[in-house]
Amino acid sequence: MSVLVSDADIASFERDGVIAIRGAVPEEALLLLERAIDRHLQGPAALNRLLFGDAGFFTRPNVWKTDADFFELVQTPIFAEIAARLLRSERINLLQDQIFVKRSSTERVFDWHQDLSYSPVAGERMLSLWMACGPVTRETSGVQFLRGSHRAPLDVSRPSVSPIELLLGRRSKAELAVPEGDIVSFDLSPGDLVAFHGGVLHRSGPNTSPKVDRKGYALRLVGDGATYAPSSDDGITYHFWDPHLVPGEALDGPLFPVLRRDGKRIQHAFTGPKRAELSRVLLTPFKLLRPFRGRGRAR
Repeated sequence: MSVLVSDADIASFERDGVIAIRGAVPEEALLLLERAIDRHLQGPAALNRLLFGDAGFFTRPNVWKTDADFFELVQTPIFAEIAARLLRSERINLLQDQIFVKRSSTERVFDWHQDLSYSPVAGERMLSLWMACGPVTRETSGVQFLRGSHRAPLDVSRPSVSPIELLLGRRSKAELAVPEGDIVSFDLSPGDLVAFHGGVLHRSGPNTSPKVDRKGYALRLVGDGATYAPSSDDGITYHFWDPHLVPGEALDGPLFPVLRRDGKRIQHAFTGPKRAELSRVLLTPFKLLRPFRGRGRAR
């Protein structure tokens, strides 16, 4: 088991729901991450404005399914080891990955939300690992966390990502009165990451730096006892892939592969999971054409 995560780290994680782990990302993985993100940023800025409402903001989920570099990145052994340690789990599944980029002087704000509330998972053991290609501070839109919020269920709307979601009726903000003293953020250097529980409230502000782009990446993993629990409240991207699972079944298969079991790494070959049937995709809007309501923590 990795020595990067001590017993004291586990205690802090279980109490606060978030910790920083210094030097956790191997150098070769960091180089791969920067190269892979830059390749996805080659699209026109006008498209970003249309999709996300801000030409300087870019996000893309589930890139591991179609990009061989990200497929290699999510299988970096240390990530599943960290998850196994913090979640006290023998089995670690991949849930999702996602690119988050805010160019310099980007005003886009991502409001308070909980990752668990829009994931098709039942169970409490969910972990996000957030890392970046370069230095990160609050000025460059470092993620902020509400300590201990994973231990108290809250009804919080998921922030909208795009004008399309607003058209579908999703709320764009979660109105919360949060004492500033309960908010924590971390200055990160390349190679550092933040590990946080899927139930922890978090947000990011604008990138006010006039020169520095923030290129971030999140890897979401789940531990023992996680089962497939689809809902109309799930993030829309989960509807576009066929999980080959029925509700209540343990996470597995091409959409949620096992990365670690009983202390051993499970390695997968890049094949590209099957997309969902067209009928499944077409039915998705009928489920989503109503105000989005966060489910709180999955049970």
